[in-house]
This record gives sequence, C-alpha cells and structure tokens, in this order.
Amino acid sequence: MYLFATCYMNSTKLTAEVGATTLMEFVGKEGEDVGGDLIILVSHLQYACKRIASIVASPIGVEVSGGSGDDVGSSSSSAGRDVPKPLDIVSNDIILLSLKKSGKVVVMASEEDESPVWITDNGPFVVVTDPLDGSRNIDASIPTGTI
Repeated sequence: MYLFATCYMNSTKLTAEVGATTLMEFVGKEGEDVGGDLIILVSHLQYACKRIASIVASPIGVEVSGGSGDDVGSSSSSAGRDVPKPLDIVSNDIILLSLKKSGKVVVMASEEDESPVWITDNGPFVVVTDPLDGSRNIDASIPTGTI
C-alpha cells in the first residue's frame, strides 16, 4: 500500500468551508474494513504531516530550510543521493517519532536515511517515506509534501 499525504495548514477549517471530508472522517466511515491498526497508523501519520506543515509554513521553517535555492541539485552524497538539508532531517525525525508512538510499524525506510530504521519487533506495517518531498525547491515556494 502506498500512502501519499499532502500536508496543509488549517485543514480542519478548510474542509469545513468547502464541505469536504477529512482524512479521519473518511477512514472512520468509508474505511470500516481496514482494521484498527491501519486507522491508528494513519492517525499518527496525519499528526506528523500537520507538524511538518506548520514548521515549513513558519519563519522557523525558512531558517531551517538552509540555502537560498541556488544550490538546488548541486549537492549529493557519495552514493548519488542528495545530502539532506536540516529541514529534511527535522521532518524525518517527526515521521520516525510518530511511527514509534503508533506502535504499529516494524521498520521505516526513508529517503533521508542510509538504511532502514528498525522500530519494533512486532507490528503489522513497514513504512517507506520521503518526509519532505520537494524540499530542494522550498525557497522558490514550490509545493512540498510527505510521501
């Protein structure tokens, strides 16, 4: 299963204004057959996405993003991967902490980590993520999201 979550600030207010269904309303009503473990995991991921979105949208996010955008695509590690920016690392830590708190994830593989991170010995899920997709272009106000 692939989970794509785009993070928005004030999503509750936005959904109320347009009459849209929230993620948890959908999972609660339409996803009755998905089981409690997945609902708990999605809830924790939603919280992590909202935290990341609030940091990205704040003045702190601008400071943490590092760089002026001039170095887009110019830095990479010896393995050919992009070197994580500070905001990538913060986002990765937020996702990892939320997954640990869910108690439902065995291992997380992230674009920001060299190798998968073992979380617990028992849990029904493995999560593969890019905690802040598009972070290289954040200074240009190009949309970002969590995959």
